[in-house]
Amino acid sequence: MDKIERLINLTAYLLESNRAVSFERLCQTVYAEYLRRDKPGNLDAVKRMFERDRDELGDIGIVIKTEKDAETGEVSYIISKDEYYLPNIELEPEERIGIAMLSSLFRGSGAPFEEPAHSALLKLGFDQGDFLKGERIPRIHMVTAPGEREALKEIFLALTQRKNITFFYRRLGSEEKSKRKVSPYGLIYRKGCWYLVGFCHQRGEVRSFKVRRMIPPIRIERASSRKPDFEVPREFDLHKESSWAFLDSENVESHHAVVRFDEGLPFTSFQSLFTVVSVRDEGGKSVVTYSVRDMDEFADWILDFGARARVLNPPELTRRVVQRLKGIIEVVGG
Repeated sequence: MDKIERLINLTAYLLESNRAVSFERLCQTVYAEYLRRDKPGNLDAVKRMFERDRDELGDIGIVIKTEKDAETGEVSYIISKDEYYLPNIELEPEERIGIAMLSSLFRGSGAPFEEPAHSALLKLGFDQGDFLKGERIPRIHMVTAPGEREALKEIFLALTQRKNITFFYRRLGSEEKSKRKVSPYGLIYRKGCWYLVGFCHQRGEVRSFKVRRMIPPIRIERASSRKPDFEVPREFDLHKESSWAFLDSENVESHHAVVRFDEGLPFTSFQSLFTVVSVRDEGGKSVVTYSVRDMDEFADWILDFGARARVLNPPELTRRVVQRLKGIIEVVGG
């Protein structure tokens, strides 16, 4: 029996029990195959295994409670059905559509809650039968930069486990990279972009980092250890720390970029560093002129459209896109 199967069996057994179960009873059922009669000390090893399993289930929100007999002092274990199972949820038609739209927005976006959002939709559909009852759901497309999805997954894992991460970072308006070690305190989404907020060990203070300018790979320090690397200060306020103003156009030089999109593709974005100047139709395709303040970030954004978008101007932007494509070809071996 592998660990995942054992955790499932332990959860199911305690949920199905009408009363708390002793460790001895667990040894006779869930952990029976781990006991060896020829090794007297094996019971202690199984006890430690149970405690580790209990901790892991607790980390994902499945709490195994203890009950102690007042007369014998015997300790037993149970999972509360009231806390484990969600109450029945009745949703209005507008609420069902809203949840479905939100799930479709998260899917493929690289957002940390992408998989839980989709899983929640499936569970609601199972519980409520015909969840959407044939209602049409508007299609939503979120454009993300290449590499951002994997970066977000690593950041979210580091946040939940309170692990330090290291990465290379490129500041706005610069092609130079600097190595950073950060204790991640929070993740926030503003105007179409993800920002990591945490304690920067190089600067000795709390800083904000735009995920799109974090250069993969994002490495989690001591990923195998269950012990947290840091504690988030009680006085830390994510919204306060991320209340800084976005850069004004006066502070960063702007350039015009022209891109042709296939018909039907979205060409607008909630980016803070490039905006739409004009749009014209060219044989059924949309030719869009942008005002761009960060060519590297804009090149990353354009690449996510693949062959369905073509850079027309300026040559410098084409060069950066080609440079990135060559890097991808090298990675995949041609």
